[in-house]
Amino acid sequence: MSKKGQKAVKEVKETSSSAKAPSEVEFVSSNIPDTDAFLSSAFGWTVKFVAEWKMATVNWGLKMTGMVREEAEHDKGRAQRTIFYMTVPDIDKEYTRLKKLGAETFKEPTVIPGMGAWGYVKVPGDVLLGLWANDAAYTPPERKETKKPGAHGTASFFEIVSADIDGVRTFFNKAYNWEFGGPYTFIGETYWYCQGDKTFSVGLRGPRKGEKGSNCLAYFNADTIANGTKSSISNGAKKVGGALDYSPHGDAQMITVPGKIPFGLWTDKEMAGGHGAADEKGEEKVEEKPAAKAKAKAPAKKAAAPKAGGRKVAPKAGAAKKKAAPKKKAAPKAAAPSKKRGREEAPKESKRPTKRAKKE
Repeated sequence: MSKKGQKAVKEVKETSSSAKAPSEVEFVSSNIPDTDAFLSSAFGWTVKFVAEWKMATVNWGLKMTGMVREEAEHDKGRAQRTIFYMTVPDIDKEYTRLKKLGAETFKEPTVIPGMGAWGYVKVPGDVLLGLWANDAAYTPPERKETKKPGAHGTASFFEIVSADIDGVRTFFNKAYNWEFGGPYTFIGETYWYCQGDKTFSVGLRGPRKGEKGSNCLAYFNADTIANGTKSSISNGAKKVGGALDYSPHGDAQMITVPGKIPFGLWTDKEMAGGHGAADEKGEEKVEEKPAAKAKAKAPAKKAAAPKAGGRKVAPKAGAAKKKAAPKKKAAPKAAAPSKKRGREEAPKESKRPTKRAKKE
């Protein structure tokens, strides 16, 4: 990249908003009453329909909340039915900033008097991203967590599906400093992963056979895939394909809920607090495979030192025992770099979601 280009990218990053993680997620429904009933019964969410807004607010126990809105004209024909929202200081400036990074205006900002403004941009990879800015005079209500992250029915992670993986990765990295680790291989797919906190983490993959258009899928924790799938179907959902085994991470099951919204169910194999906890363990195994050979050679050298100047010689001469001591202390130091590398190579964590007001 030229010096002029590097300067331009630097200036864009410096003017970046404080947003790092989605503040809210929106589900586009073709039938709000049926969607609301499903979310309440199957996931145990608190859903409150607001008639004058033609939408429902959703609380799934975490600070990042959601909403379900009616299908609009611009939604028809699109595969994407789940949309991230980023809370930004100034929505007009954010539109301008993101356009410099390759985004396009999908819907101009709409002002809600006394509350704020919202709108959509289309990022590279044909993925919709929502933006929200609070009115200067508006104080958003405090959001509290009522469930432990990872509990049944809480958000586990989100997955972006796009044929343009490089475009999506580059955009979110430049726009919000998201670091996608990878590539990893799961069930024959190439996968990228951005590790956030327990309410936010994002996977990125290409479309599977039969999937049309870019999409954003929300995954939710289930105590078991069998129970989650059974509960979903009994409440009106349809199962899409069979369960997917993402060993050693967990299991997933795709469903379509009333209102034509695609969802994913997730069960961590160790139930250690959600998808993020399992993924950290899995990534260490993937990343440290090359280092395993170096580790195998190291013990041979370490073992030789104690045998010559330590355990075997110790009974014959006390002086030899003193010389062996420094070599025993040196052994643990050799293992430290490998562990440190494992942590440094893991994707960086995002901050917890920022606060965001209800919108129209």
